[in-house]
Order: sequence, then structure tokens, then C-alpha cells
Amino acid sequence: MYGKPPCQRGGFFVWVCSRKIWELLRNSVVVAVPAILWSVIALLCCIPTPGTLFRDGLWAGLAMAAAGAFYVRASRPLGVGMVVVFLLLGVLTHAVAVVFGMRVLLVAAIVVFVIAWIAQFVGHRVEGRKPSFLTDLTYLLIGPA
Repeated sequence: MYGKPPCQRGGFFVWVCSRKIWELLRNSVVVAVPAILWSVIALLCCIPTPGTLFRDGLWAGLAMAAAGAFYVRASRPLGVGMVVVFLLLGVLTHAVAVVFGMRVLLVAAIVVFVIAWIAQFVGHRVEGRKPSFLTDLTYLLIGPA
């Protein structure tokens, strides 16, 4: 299934390669990973928090802190960069929730999540490579970096 390079498979793939759609589909992985990252943060932000001591977004904040610690431990410069990315995505998520409401945030996160995963698998299929996380789930954390 993933053996031959895509442009040598024939049929549909020859058309894709000859029409320069190849670059678009190949780059879908580059776009899909940040979209998946944002959608996971947004979905975690939508989980209700217990009691009145905590604010919405607690679960997203805890997940971002844990992932940030993972990245900092792996590599300090990478970790600092990912913490900045998490902060920016957290601010974006909060802004969407404030302006449009949590229901719109939830629907948008679900839609982006599904479309981005489809794009991710299409991109891997076009590249002719199997997604790394199918062999080791740790790659789900490595992918966004």
C-alpha cells in the first residue's frame, strides 16, 4: 500500500503529480498538524470544570503545561518554542470562546479536528509513507514540534 513512490503508482497518482496538486496534498500534513493541535486544545477547553474555583479552559491549560514540560525536557529551545505556540493557541481559543461562545468553539473544534485528520491521512497516502504514530503513540506528541 505504501511501497511505491506516489508518482510511479499510475492512475490517479500520475494525474495528481502532473497537475501540480502533488505539492498541495503533500503540504496538507504541514497544515493539518497545527490544525489538529489547535482543535485538541479547543476541545479540552470545552470540557466543563468542577466547582467555582476553576475557569473554563482548565483542562486545556493542564494539558498544555504537561506537553510543554515534555518538550522542555526533550530540548530546551524546542520546549520554549512550543510553550510560545501553546500560549498563542490558548489565547486564540479563548478569544473564539469569548466572541462566539463555547458552543461555536466546540463545533469548530470538532469540524477542524475531523477535516485535519482526513488531510493528514491523505497527505501521508500521497507521500507514500505510513504515519509514524501508528507504530509508536509518542509520535503524537512529537508531530506538533
